[in-house]
Amino acid sequence: MVYNKITLKFEDEKEKLFLKSYFFDSLSQLRLSLVIGAFLYSVFGFLDTIMFPEYSDFFHQIRYVFVLPFLCLVFFLTYTKIFLKLWQYLLTISFIIAGAGISVMLWYLPDNYAYYSGLMLTFFAGYFFIKLRFIYATLGGWILLLIFNIGAIYFTHSSFISILNTNFFFISANIIGMLASYNNEFFARRNFYLNIELDKEKLQIKLINSNLEKTIEERTSELLIAKEAAETIRANVTAIIEGTQNSIWAFDKNYDIIYVNHTFQSEFQKTFNVKLDLGVNLVNSLPELLRPIWIPRYDRVLNNEHFTIEDAVETENGLLYIEITFNPIINHGQVIGGSCFGSNITERKQAELELKASREQLRNFASHLQRVREKERVSITLEIHDSIAQFLVALKMDIGVFRNKLLKGNYTINKETIVTEMEQFIKKTENTIKSTRDIMNGLRPDQLELLGFVETAEHHLNQFEENHHLKCLFENTVQNLTIDKELELALFRILQETLTNILKHAMASKITVRLAIVNGNLIFEIVDNGVGFDLNNCGRPDSYGLIGMKELMTMLGGNFEIKSTVGEGTLVRVEMPYND
Repeated sequence: MVYNKITLKFEDEKEKLFLKSYFFDSLSQLRLSLVIGAFLYSVFGFLDTIMFPEYSDFFHQIRYVFVLPFLCLVFFLTYTKIFLKLWQYLLTISFIIAGAGISVMLWYLPDNYAYYSGLMLTFFAGYFFIKLRFIYATLGGWILLLIFNIGAIYFTHSSFISILNTNFFFISANIIGMLASYNNEFFARRNFYLNIELDKEKLQIKLINSNLEKTIEERTSELLIAKEAAETIRANVTAIIEGTQNSIWAFDKNYDIIYVNHTFQSEFQKTFNVKLDLGVNLVNSLPELLRPIWIPRYDRVLNNEHFTIEDAVETENGLLYIEITFNPIINHGQVIGGSCFGSNITERKQAELELKASREQLRNFASHLQRVREKERVSITLEIHDSIAQFLVALKMDIGVFRNKLLKGNYTINKETIVTEMEQFIKKTENTIKSTRDIMNGLRPDQLELLGFVETAEHHLNQFEENHHLKCLFENTVQNLTIDKELELALFRILQETLTNILKHAMASKITVRLAIVNGNLIFEIVDNGVGFDLNNCGRPDSYGLIGMKELMTMLGGNFEIKSTVGEGTLVRVEMPYND
């Protein structure tokens, strides 16, 4: 195994393969380590309050404003593609930030050994648990020690003996951590290297075994002994390979099978009703329609080409997506066959398709919102022009006429005339105010400000019943509902949108609106007895209202749910935490 003795890097293309393999092997552990580390880091904040209340506010800022948000950010980044490129840098920074936070606490409390223990735990976490590579763990550990010493010397002004005593433990922890980190990465690299070599040997052994089975009767007794030994090896290797759920098969230059594991054999037989065994021609076993697709792929492998493809296969249960890696089998510099490793990626592919559909839906929704905003602007402009502007122009003209009459002096001025004119002015002013309030009420109902959500919803429901002759019930078990203005408006808009949808599509005769608090959650439900619809086929253009309601409640921390069955009505349900 050729590698750099200091950095442990491989000196060939194996380095990239190892880093990728190391990342995916480490992902679960580092996520768990981040969660546990963040939990412990936050829980220990109680010690700040109990033991050192005079510093607890500052220490809590370190824990909950700087360190924990960064650890949470790194945790969420583990679910993104960019994390593969940056994970070692981010974990190193996390190591340094977590330790630096405790170091700053030690500057204020240099005689408290609880925080020294916390710093030691940070060293152990950085070296042992978060899967940092040796070079990054070492860098982070010594930077952290440097930060501690700078604070001890220039901020705490600790004595030389105290600094020397503390550094003895921290330097020891760093050295032990370096040795352990170096040892862990070395063995991880060695196992990776051995696995690669083992994979090559497995395929070569299977080819040898296949040739031995065909020529065994012509061999001498000495070769019989060799065959028995080879069979033993083959059994052990096959037991390992058969334990995987992936499909594995290999073929020679004539497309004859030289190895097939049970998974591929079973899937092939289930799909094409052909059982694959050693010596069976792989190409001839395929349906004629598929041969022009697969022969070029097998030929690429026999031409010493490594590649990976994704394919979709029709099955009784729908499309099955598979990812297949093709590798040539090389012996003494010559390609003697090919091996294939297939993985079922149906769940991943379906998730990708769902994500693509979701993005497309969001893009369409954003375009819809833009059109709605423009429509609302035009509508408001027309309302202002047709009502407020016209009222004001008429009022201005009437006042001008009255003024001219007064200035000409030929107009009989008396109290009754002036009062009559003024009443006309007041009436037109009131009409203008009413139009203005109607427009403002369309943007945000005044009743929400004056009466609150419960009475506004009940009034709106009664008005809806009167206008459209639909029986509407309002079942409220909440006394003195207290929610913020934003949530009030959101619930009211959901009520408006749902009632509009019921009127357009449901053909219902009864609507029931319920408001309750159950197990600390506010429950708001709208139920109709209409025709219902198929939730799996609600992609009609008017479904943007449903999308908008769902996104609105998600932003407010609630859950929006629709249940409907064709012929059995529809339930719209909003649930969110409620603190009185």
